Amino acid sequence: MPVTIHLKSNRFGEIAKQFHEQVSLVVRKTTLDIEAGAKQLSPVDTGLLRSSIQSKMDGDLTGIVFTNTEYAVYVEFGTRRMSAQPYLTPSVESARHPFIQALQSIGRNLD
Repeated sequence: MPVTIHLKSNRFGEIAKQFHEQVSLVVRKTTLDIEAGAKQLSPVDTGLLRSSIQSKMDGDLTGIVFTNTEYAVYVEFGTRRMSAQPYLTPSVESARHPFIQALQSIGRNLD
């Protein structure tokens, strides 16, 4: 038996715009949370690493947390002579669950 659906009003465009804006806000907040967490967790010798941790948005839906210090990767992952002192990976991991929850909440609350 065929099913016929009649749309009396089409709000898909409005809902998509609303969804995009809300997801963008979640990405921005998560990016800033990761930056703050990485700064808090970074080991401090001279303070250069901690002060170099930054974030930026690359478009509406991509957040980037980065540092411009050459030795940051060695601190994060270690070397054969130095143990790892992770600061960025744990920050990302601690932001993962709240990020997913926020996205799920958006999906449930679209009107």
